[in-house]
Amino acid sequence: MKRLTNSVRIFLGGAVLSYKALFRWFRLEPYLATKIIAPLNQILFFTLLGSFATGPDTASFYAIGNAIQLTAMSGIYGVTMSVGGERNEGTLIYLFGSPANRLLTFLGRALVHIVDGMLGVIIGLAWAGLLLGVDYSQADLLALAFTIFITTVSTAGLGLLMGCLSLVTVNVVFINNTIYFLLLVFSGANVPLANFPVWVQQAAHLLPLTRGIQAARLIISGSSFRPGGPSSGRRGSHRPALRIRGLFSLQLVRDNGQAPRHSRGLLNQQRRLAVTPSLGHGNVPARGPAIDWEGSPTDTDSGDE
Repeated sequence: MKRLTNSVRIFLGGAVLSYKALFRWFRLEPYLATKIIAPLNQILFFTLLGSFATGPDTASFYAIGNAIQLTAMSGIYGVTMSVGGERNEGTLIYLFGSPANRLLTFLGRALVHIVDGMLGVIIGLAWAGLLLGVDYSQADLLALAFTIFITTVSTAGLGLLMGCLSLVTVNVVFINNTIYFLLLVFSGANVPLANFPVWVQQAAHLLPLTRGIQAARLIISGSSFRPGGPSSGRRGSHRPALRIRGLFSLQLVRDNGQAPRHSRGLLNQQRRLAVTPSLGHGNVPARGPAIDWEGSPTDTDSGDE
């Protein structure tokens, strides 16, 4: 029981603290701009552009697709920065040197971003209903909430996979931007998948957002929810796969990557510094073993003999 309590404490405590540390500059104004104004701009831009090109009857297609796609903002950027921020702030050595369960540690990094991503999708759907006339009267709200949850968790799994790259590369923001805009195109949020070649359609269904967007459109249009349906069921099966890939990549990077290996070296240096003898009077080192950074400790009296 005590072990379970400690695991839950590490999971929840690490989730909240990592979120606070990532957004230590947090103020209400930039948060509102990021979570309300930016989603509104994206939804309005693609919806107005798409409806102008294809007709006003397709406005809900673009509005719903972009509202669900907003979860990538937290799932990819937020989760990746939570993992990569450990390296940038110099705390990665303590993370890998800690005896805490790494599965719980890294899953906790994504917990708050999952909640934040779901909130972003709800705000986006609210904008779509208020400004673009999307009708939710026929939607099964419980099924829609379940779809949003599964899609957000799946995207967070992709964020963990991208997070391992932030440990071995310098410019991970470029990778995140590339993945985000690829999802805009190939997830079906703005371009119908039927317009792509067959092999692109098959690859698109492996993305975290594709089936979630399809399921959300069907549910809002009034389709009944089936737990074993083609969208929700297969999307749920991809979620643990992405999580496992992300965690396996983090473990692989820890064992073989440059950044974790460098971190272990720094951790060993700090441990050696902990046993360095204190200075005596006149800044003269006290008698004791000196630290040889290239090998084992040497005896300071050897020179006198």
